[in-house]
Amino acid sequence: MSEYQFYRFERVSGVLDTNELKALRTVSSRADITPRSFSVFYHWGDLKAEPETMMQHFDTGVYYANWGTIFAWIKVPSHAIPSAYHPASDDCHLSITAIEDHTLLTFSIEDFEHYFDDDDAHELICQLRTLRSELVDGDYRLLYFPWLIRAEYDDELPLIPLVQFDFTQLTPAQHHFANLFGVPENLLRALTHLLRDTPSHLPNQTTDEAIIVSLTDKDKSRLIETLFAEGSLTREQAMSMLRTPKPTENITYEYWLSDTLLTPHIDTATQEVHNERKAKQAAEKAAQEAKENARLSDCYNQREHLWQEAEQEASRGCASGYDNTKRTLKDLANAYLLKGEHTSFEQRFSTFKTKHKRRPALQTRLKEI
Repeated sequence: MSEYQFYRFERVSGVLDTNELKALRTVSSRADITPRSFSVFYHWGDLKAEPETMMQHFDTGVYYANWGTIFAWIKVPSHAIPSAYHPASDDCHLSITAIEDHTLLTFSIEDFEHYFDDDDAHELICQLRTLRSELVDGDYRLLYFPWLIRAEYDDELPLIPLVQFDFTQLTPAQHHFANLFGVPENLLRALTHLLRDTPSHLPNQTTDEAIIVSLTDKDKSRLIETLFAEGSLTREQAMSMLRTPKPTENITYEYWLSDTLLTPHIDTATQEVHNERKAKQAAEKAAQEAKENARLSDCYNQREHLWQEAEQEASRGCASGYDNTKRTLKDLANAYLLKGEHTSFEQRFSTFKTKHKRRPALQTRLKEI
């Protein structure tokens, strides 16, 4: 397999100015650069700039290589995330660093085992735009995911704030991220049990409704002017223009999440997840069986037509006709069996085989029924 690396960076708020566009062109002469994005791929070589440098110009970014490495970057204004969450940075699953007046979050997977391509990368960066908005709004559930991943193997986890977030109803973007990065479902459930049984802080989030209600005439004018100037405006771009991150440097926390608090809830949560998966599999199997039984019942109701069809296909005297015959007769065998009339099928099937005994290729196929 040849080497393949892909980078994409996007700007949520504002557009790149002329100087930035020129600077980015020096990084790559063949990258696809727009006023809001930069993307490039390599079969050999690499980007002529560090991702952290690129993120000075952008708000989100994605990198993947076909040997299994994935990076995702989110940049938010300074103080959008309380410093109490910074210990969650382990420079492995999550790294939290400062870039001028912003905070950069770097999420990473070193050995992704499943197929991942450019479409997946574009889908991920779309989700990162939403995750960024959620973080700026005070929804910090994303920051618990790397902590929970570490909880599977690390006995010396840092303390992070224990806040009454709802981990049973993740947003679509959070759900996508959790699945991609392999956040343990049983530990998410254990955290839910912990929050139910343990004192914690209430989340301090800003809702879209509250932002809309507080819009001033100046805000509305800015939105309309931007829309006319750029031709389109996504929800994330609009909200980024309107949001003013709440100061977080003075937030104090009394309740903290630790592995000691989480551990007593893991066994119960693991059993619950196991039982739910088992029940889901059983329900899916039952639904599939019901669908197949309905199909076979329809075959039984049309049995005379299908016997005639099998005769016609067999009479064609070719491989495709014989394959079609075998497929039709196999459906008839299962349909008769479903109705408790297997003996009736065997009698008619025996007559069918006798009639076509001079077709050895067909007879070989009929032995499989």
